[in-house]
Amino acid sequence: MHRRSLSTALLAFVAAVSLHAGQAPTQGEMNKVPRLSLAEYKPLQAKNAVLTIDVRDPHGFDAGHIPGALNVSIVDIEIMGNKVLRDKRPVVAYCACPDEHSSLVVAAKLAKIGVKDIKVLVGGWNAWTKAGGKVEVTPPR
Repeated sequence: MHRRSLSTALLAFVAAVSLHAGQAPTQGEMNKVPRLSLAEYKPLQAKNAVLTIDVRDPHGFDAGHIPGALNVSIVDIEIMGNKVLRDKRPVVAYCACPDEHSSLVVAAKLAKIGVKDIKVLVGGWNAWTKAGGKVEVTPPR
C-alpha cells in the first residue's frame, strides 16, 4: 500500500510541475524574486551554503560555470525541478543576459512549483567572471 501512495504522490508532483513550469511567469511574479549581490553571494557559495543554478543553455554551461553549479536551463525546468526541490539549501540562479531576465524566469517558475528560498544573482555570469571568480569547465563526454 505504501508503494502505491508514493507512486500517486510522484504522479501528482510531476503533473503539478508540468502544469506550472510550462506557463510563462508574469512580470509581477518575476518582480517578487529577490536579488542577491555578488558580495552577498560569494561567502555563501564558498561555504556551499546555497544551491547555485546556471540557467544558460548546456553549451554555455559546459564551456564554463560557477564551481558546483547545476545546469537548469529554461527548457529543463520540468526535468530538473524535482532535483532542485529535494535540495534543502537556499537557491541562487544566474544567467548571462541583461537584467538577469532568464534567471528571473526560471526562479519564478521554480517558486511556482514549491521552491521556497530562491534568489537571483545580480550581474550573473558576467559579474562573476569580471570579478575574477573561479570557473569550472565540464569535461568532454
